[in-house]
Amino acid sequence: MRWQHDFFAIDTPRNPSEVKRSANDATVSYSFITASLPRESFPVSSRMRAARDAFEGPRRACSVYDNSGADDPFLIEMILKELLPTRSIFAGPENILLTARTQHALHMIAQVRMRPSTQVAFEDPGDPDARHGIPRSGTRLFPVPFDKDGLVLDAIPQAADLLYTTPSHQLLGNVSMSTPGKIRLHQMAAATGKVIIENDYDSQLRFIGQSSAPSAANGVDNVIYVRRFSKDLGAICRDAVVAAHADVIAAIRDCRRCQIRNLSGHEQRALAHFISRGGYERQIRSLRRIAKRRWQSCNRLVSRFLARWDMPPSSDGETCGSARREGLIPSSSPPGCGAENWSTNPVGFSSTIWKTGAASSSSAFF
Repeated sequence: MRWQHDFFAIDTPRNPSEVKRSANDATVSYSFITASLPRESFPVSSRMRAARDAFEGPRRACSVYDNSGADDPFLIEMILKELLPTRSIFAGPENILLTARTQHALHMIAQVRMRPSTQVAFEDPGDPDARHGIPRSGTRLFPVPFDKDGLVLDAIPQAADLLYTTPSHQLLGNVSMSTPGKIRLHQMAAATGKVIIENDYDSQLRFIGQSSAPSAANGVDNVIYVRRFSKDLGAICRDAVVAAHADVIAAIRDCRRCQIRNLSGHEQRALAHFISRGGYERQIRSLRRIAKRRWQSCNRLVSRFLARWDMPPSSDGETCGSARREGLIPSSSPPGCGAENWSTNPVGFSSTIWKTGAASSSSAFF
């Protein structure tokens, strides 16, 4: 049946193929998608214990009660004490809000901060979900290039009102901005009245060196900081954290109430117990070990089958890139590996997807 009524003939943007995924990713050995958690790493016992504890005694009230738009105070406490300080962010409960993943956070930020006249500077290339989601508010995106040091700050348009960036681990370029670069970014935004939307993508998963503090570590008055849990805990936990000025948080909270009211009380309380008992920190350490093992295997494969290619040192330990020599593309795939895709990103590196039991993509395991 085809809709004929004019009301349903609104020209709304459709999701492009690059953000669509198959429905059977959970049934294949190597799904090659972001946020695909290594099955052997999932903390089944500790997660089940935390979920059970969330129903015990007086905690049950927090799990089953509709708290009229408020977030679980115990989870907010754990985020403020255990998670954000590891990223040098110190804030109060009035600066924190929970959302249903990063996409939900960005959608609500667009609702409360963006209008058709708003101009948003955006990493090019950048996060596909954000690139296609933000313009739904009618906002115009201005592409900003990045190089080996991250976002090219001098290329940010003066007229931009907001800036969306993933400086700790640039998506899709996989480069990390230095601490001086982030400080300069924060200072530039403060001086020109711009608001930074900072997605702290993958910062906690580095196993080479340590991720520099985000721009939000310099204050959240002109930064909206977003961090998700699904990359660490899989689809079982869709929560994400937004840290921003209290007025911004209040506006987003009002927007959230009109959409989903609040997140699952039980999921919040279970996550709080999981964090408080060290389960989340153990999970991060486990993911780092797996990533390091697979990254080393991927490097060995590249050295073995692509001896004529240079291997630049990784700045984050999460990605494996090879610089092409003589512009040659292999005519056949290495035995047992099945190289299926070659591409060159703006930083000048090429990456390939290896179908092996040791490495699952150009990222260490996602």
